[in-house]
Amino acid sequence: MNGLVKYDEACRTLATATSVDVVREIRNEAEVLRAYARQAKNRTLEINAAEIRLRAERRLGELIAAQRETYGLNKGRASRGSRTDPRNSATLAEAGIDKHLADRARRYAAIPLDEFDDIVLEWRAAIARETDRVTVHLLRQGERRLNRTPSTPAAPLAGHYRVVYADPPWEYNNAGVITDGDAYGRAAKHYDTLSIAELCALPIEDRVCADAVLFLWVTSPLLEECFPVINAWGFSYKTSIVWDKVAHNYGHYVSVRHELLLIATRGSCLPDRPTPMPDSVLSIPRSKVHSEKPVEVRALIERLYDGPRLELFARQQVDGWSTWGDQAERAAV
Repeated sequence: MNGLVKYDEACRTLATATSVDVVREIRNEAEVLRAYARQAKNRTLEINAAEIRLRAERRLGELIAAQRETYGLNKGRASRGSRTDPRNSATLAEAGIDKHLADRARRYAAIPLDEFDDIVLEWRAAIARETDRVTVHLLRQGERRLNRTPSTPAAPLAGHYRVVYADPPWEYNNAGVITDGDAYGRAAKHYDTLSIAELCALPIEDRVCADAVLFLWVTSPLLEECFPVINAWGFSYKTSIVWDKVAHNYGHYVSVRHELLLIATRGSCLPDRPTPMPDSVLSIPRSKVHSEKPVEVRALIERLYDGPRLELFARQQVDGWSTWGDQAERAAV
């Protein structure tokens, strides 16, 4: 049976499957087929198998939810009562479903089907545009997007600002699975990330004064990619500050001990209080919270510039600043 026939057959079976065992078996077979296709360098088969696994896990989530209503599956250990009681017919573990798979299946099932289909189609289109060397990354990227916990969108941006301070949720092209042991490294585990195109599309240029300044955090791997964002927001790059984090963090080529704060302006916006001139290197130990920036930097900006000031992607409300971002809004609730 060739790969296309297997793909079509699996799609038809999943659409009508009412048994957790059948769906779980399709899911497991798809994962085995994906691993084989990867070794055989059969890209189309690998992508099809990965999609079947995703769809099988979503169907599994639907069946778990439905059978919970009819006592078909229990979350934990089986009751000591009679096995003739339908509430004791099976547990997730007895059905061969560990808690990680069950949680993922429930998240997939919670995504409306049309939205799920759109995500899968976009993911396949992205793979089709890329080269073979990034196929595995894009397979995992699709899984990560589905695994994100939806956040409450931030309120529309309003007002006009002279000072903008931004720590964007940059999207990285890290290959690899985000696991519970990935405590600090990958951004996508900790918050929803945005692509360069999504960041460029934000209406920042419409919300800044004719003379304004931007302080933009960026990491070294994304230095080249950040300049279209600066330009799209209506600014021109001027200089940078290096934050020496003191502590080590793993990187692909070096031990990452610094981050960059780029300074860009629109029109003429020299500091209101240029002296004493700040150093271009700030040595401040990083905290244990992923991507948290030193409070000293916000204080430095306040010393240099009068407002009105806006902090984009803020984590908390701060006196003297307008804030925008879902993390700050959740913190204020």
